[in-house]
Amino acid sequence: MPNRAFPENERHASKPFELVHSDLKSFLVTSYQKFKYVITFYDDFTSHAWTMPLCSKAAVITAAKDFLEMVHIQHNVHIVGWMSDAGREYKSDLFD
Repeated sequence: MPNRAFPENERHASKPFELVHSDLKSFLVTSYQKFKYVITFYDDFTSHAWTMPLCSKAAVITAAKDFLEMVHIQHNVHIVGWMSDAGREYKSDLFD
């Protein structure tokens, strides 16, 4: 799957979850389990990445909430900065 890189940025995280990158990609073919999209979360400091398969774009809100909650519960921190390509999946009142 072709993928464009995030634009260059001078800002780099100095601790885990200070800056998280996120993007949503769609597959050309729906999977056997009916997944059409995948959302990725990438921690700028540790270079760890998390992916979640999604059936619809509407599930982005739930996936983001689940990721934020997982970070808070497992690592006892809150994400400080969020970087994305500002796609439509991130532009809603619920997401704000």
